[in-house]
Amino acid sequence: MITPVRDSAVALAAGLDADIPYGHGGRVPSVAREPGTRLATLLLSLCVAAGLLDCGASDSGDATGGSHAPAGGTSATGGVPSGGTHAAGGTASVGGSLATGGMANGGSSSVGGAHSTGGVPATGGSYSPGGSSATGGNSAVGGSSTVGGSSAAGGSSATAGSAATGGNSAIGGTAAPGGTKVTGGSAGTAGVTSAGGTANTSAGGMANTGGSKPVGGSSASGGSSSTGGASTTGGSVSTGGTTGGGGSSSSYFGFQPVPNSQNTANFNPATWYTTWKGKFYVDCGGGQARIANGQGSNNTVSEGMGYGMLLAVGNADKTAFDALWAYYKGRVDSNGLMNWSIDGCTSGNNNAYAATDADEDVAMALVQADAKWGGYKTDATNLINLIKKYETAPGPPSYLRPGDAANNGGKGDGIVNPSYFAIGYWHVWATYLGDTFWNQLATDAYTMLAAYQKLTISGSTGALVPDWGNSQGQNPYGSSYYYDACRTPWRVAVDYAWFGTAAAQTFLQNVSSYVDGKGGIGSLSFDKNSAFLGPFALSGTAVSQAKADAYLNAWLSTTMDDTPYFQGSLRGLCLLLANHSFPKGP
Repeated sequence: MITPVRDSAVALAAGLDADIPYGHGGRVPSVAREPGTRLATLLLSLCVAAGLLDCGASDSGDATGGSHAPAGGTSATGGVPSGGTHAAGGTASVGGSLATGGMANGGSSSVGGAHSTGGVPATGGSYSPGGSSATGGNSAVGGSSTVGGSSAAGGSSATAGSAATGGNSAIGGTAAPGGTKVTGGSAGTAGVTSAGGTANTSAGGMANTGGSKPVGGSSASGGSSSTGGASTTGGSVSTGGTTGGGGSSSSYFGFQPVPNSQNTANFNPATWYTTWKGKFYVDCGGGQARIANGQGSNNTVSEGMGYGMLLAVGNADKTAFDALWAYYKGRVDSNGLMNWSIDGCTSGNNNAYAATDADEDVAMALVQADAKWGGYKTDATNLINLIKKYETAPGPPSYLRPGDAANNGGKGDGIVNPSYFAIGYWHVWATYLGDTFWNQLATDAYTMLAAYQKLTISGSTGALVPDWGNSQGQNPYGSSYYYDACRTPWRVAVDYAWFGTAAAQTFLQNVSSYVDGKGGIGSLSFDKNSAFLGPFALSGTAVSQAKADAYLNAWLSTTMDDTPYFQGSLRGLCLLLANHSFPKGP
């Protein structure tokens, strides 16, 4: 089953390699575990089996823009991990407690904030209600926390943040105490499109719930589908995931959510962007700028650069866009891809390797900028080709690698991060470059996503995907749904909005069934922020207008903490897509 995990102490018990981080605040899963972590895993497993420990989700601290280091990378000085990590053999931070067996409990504080109620007790340990505050930092592997920062593995305290050897991961971990495990949910029904745009109806019928409707676009051949059925509100969906002839690039499929009067202001992406930029955009001078990995942080991760460029082009901020792109180009590795973590405005190659999701977002931002302003096609084409060369595997099945480090830093082939599957981008690139490889990669990715969902649907536990899996659609690294996996519905919703892909619709309807089985957006047992709730809300766009509206307003009406870099970035991106202000380019 998929377990919603929101505290990272369990990562140590999951057998993670603390020296090789990868993913948003995560690490590459370690198949060969050290004896100590094997014992911790065994004890936790026995504990769960005996009913001695509640392994459900709790209201532990949110991720504050944790960095994702690729295999072989190094920890970011000053980086803020996603939810923080706990010390293996170290001491708990101020206000926390030390867990017997080598794992500090108490969770982590977000940038400038306090840890929420509770923490994760390690095997044989205990936790103190209220967790550990550490005044903005947490302990890194092998070190002890200090007020104002954290020690990296063998290193010195971070400046204005914590460096926790690249962040944390809940891969293979168990949920923190105080919450519930994933239950309920079933596969979605109806809305699966057939050739020509007819959705689950007989030939000639109108499209039903979840059918296509390019807003403002014209339908194929004057509004009728290519196989006898009429489309809804113009446009059609073909089985291959492309628009029926006649749909324009500005058209969107699915149901655009409409805010109620209370959320009209909250729905404005430009307003949010102004606030977000004021906190995290840092001018380096010389026509370069970076996105800080937490307000006041001296660390920048490539993930943030991708988010920043997407938000800049989506909000027509060309000056910021060009400055961010200049920063990226000045810090590439030997493969021409940006090193995943950089200290401040330092330039050059620090041999930290690249992270694929960041490179994808930067490349798609260049495509969007080329459509909006012109002059970026060469840069976009070159970067997309580098992603293909260094960050994909031809298969079969073809799959997206998590970074460009050789052999995934010694972890072997086949490791994938489902939240990196930017399938909508790939469909665009197939046409933009005239390269059908990207369509095959998309097809294989949907096969994996469907397999991940079946792992939970068959057990009546929902339709979530794990933070990490393999190219065979399995989750040998654990089944936690944390600050990596939470982005997956957003990624899939982009493809559905742009192309009306049937597999995307099915995926999102399954997610919607899970949401409804839990009582709606506001009742989900995850951290209350837009990293989780925004992507969940977008699943309604593939179901019905009523569902899209209800999910949007429930998301924006929830009391949330979107002040950290990561949560705030996801809020801005989800708002752009919900507003239909996230175009697929030419």
